[in-house]
Amino acid sequence: MKIKSLAAPALLGAVLLLAGCGEPVPQNKLALAVRTLGERSTTNAASSAEIYWARRLPVGISLRPGVRLFKFPLGLQDYGFTRKPSYESRRNEAIETDCVGGHLSFDVNIQLAIDDELLRTNATELEGRLLMFLNDQQMSSYNGEQDMLARWAGEKLRQYVREPLSQYTLSKQAIDVMRSKQEMNDILLKRMNERFGKYGLVFKSAAITSPIDLPADQKERMNQIVKQEYANKALVRREEAYMPLQTELTRIEQAGLTKCQDEKNRGTTEAFRIVAGAQQARRQLFTGMVGEADYITLEQMMTTVTSLESGRTRVYVVPKSLTYVNLPGEDERKPAEAPKPNAAARRGEVRP
Repeated sequence: MKIKSLAAPALLGAVLLLAGCGEPVPQNKLALAVRTLGERSTTNAASSAEIYWARRLPVGISLRPGVRLFKFPLGLQDYGFTRKPSYESRRNEAIETDCVGGHLSFDVNIQLAIDDELLRTNATELEGRLLMFLNDQQMSSYNGEQDMLARWAGEKLRQYVREPLSQYTLSKQAIDVMRSKQEMNDILLKRMNERFGKYGLVFKSAAITSPIDLPADQKERMNQIVKQEYANKALVRREEAYMPLQTELTRIEQAGLTKCQDEKNRGTTEAFRIVAGAQQARRQLFTGMVGEADYITLEQMMTTVTSLESGRTRVYVVPKSLTYVNLPGEDERKPAEAPKPNAAARRGEVRP
């Protein structure tokens, strides 16, 4: 009886040990128990791993020799590398790269998650991938860490983010880099999935989240480059759009001036023709009235009269008994009467 009474608790303890009644693992976390060759093993190379998810851990598993426990968060994880302090780092973690003739710095945001589809369909495959991730990234010292991805992102992810971006910007001008953010985002996301997809990590997004910062002297050079570029574009645009219009306006203006001059010349010619015709008719009329010989004399007299009327000279016909007095400066000139002879003169008397 005593043996039976001792066997029952032992059997119950074995069942609980196998089923697990230790610390619970919630659905938003994943615990990876790695069994190594021994407590002093420095790597997980020759080891096995088991995933615990949405269930309890075995009692005292973290205290067992040769067993290391790593906890990963499930769902989308957001990590940023910025100038300002963040969850991953309290230091300036902005990504810095070199370009042609300068140095660039900017913030980058990464979103990644453990492949939950693989967790639900093939947990054994995911165990092997996560174990390979621990070995390749040399994370044996992370034993007992509550958030493996956060610690790994804070210590090692930045160098992997910087590598493809640095390769992209190395041979480009700063202005070209500034205009290629979307291309850089695509390259970074593709490179992260290629590198870490084999570990069961899926990168959902990777993006530059700040303006690309430049040193002051480089900003000045960039401003000059941009100004020159826009000046060249304005010149090209002027040659393509404005100059043809200006040429057309000049052509229209010149055509209008030519047509105007033609009309003016035609009018002048017509005026000459009309005047000549009128003069011819006038000459024929006067010739018929006074004859050919007297017509020339008549024309000379009429020309003289016209000249006198239109000039400053004035001719007045006065009796012989009057004397014409010309007063300089007066507009109207009046004739003065001659002095009348006195009575003695009329009688022929002579007085001393």
